[in-house]
Amino acid sequence: MGEPSRVASAFSGANAYAQYAWLQRRVADHLAQHIRQQRTASAQQVLEIGCGTGFLTEHLIADNPHADFLITDISTQMVQRCRTAMDQINSPNSQTIHYATMDGQHPSIDTTYELIASSLAFQWFDDLDASIALLSTQLEPGSMIAFSTLGAETFHQWRSACKKANVPCATPNYPEPDALNNRLSKQATFWMHVERIHAEYPSAWPFLQELRHIGAHRPRSERQPASTGRFRALLRRLEHLGNFQATYQIIYGILTV
Repeated sequence: MGEPSRVASAFSGANAYAQYAWLQRRVADHLAQHIRQQRTASAQQVLEIGCGTGFLTEHLIADNPHADFLITDISTQMVQRCRTAMDQINSPNSQTIHYATMDGQHPSIDTTYELIASSLAFQWFDDLDASIALLSTQLEPGSMIAFSTLGAETFHQWRSACKKANVPCATPNYPEPDALNNRLSKQATFWMHVERIHAEYPSAWPFLQELRHIGAHRPRSERQPASTGRFRALLRRLEHLGNFQATYQIIYGILTV
């Protein structure tokens, strides 16, 4: 199974996503605020990559009252959940909203947009820089790509625990903010903000279960997870240590071309 198919499968099975995705909701709220601060007018053509259940979608619809929207996700089930959620919002605005299953790394679109937005989806891309460069070709002049993604400090407590226990850590390698800033600034005008969100759990197990509930638990295909015995031994060791803390480093970026 290819990496996009693995990601789609994981999120399609995340039936309790909206219940557990507190981080995704918070980050979508913050990304929407940054978009409002950076844009001087509402957009007429909007593309969303990785809509999930619609946390950012709701903001985009409210903030661009006369736009044509294409709302996409790699998971057909997520697209359906988002559409159901948005249909429950009674909007008086004159908008056209289309939904589609699409891999944001390989957009199958022939329209140009004034705003392409994505919240916590780019971390699943195989080549973030190349994907952003490709999406940039779908922008009208003076338009923007606005995104949030995970940075290198994310899950550093879990990585450290795995290293100390000599257990393979299958979490992805996320970008260093400064390095990402340097690379994207060479493509176009790039604005970036970094936020750290700290969460505390009774133990490591609820943290891992939360990732499972939102479909973010599967390792990348090239990573080999630990054996069941070693993994359980690590969890028992962490259980004795009490509360488990997890840091999420959030990178907000707005690329204007």
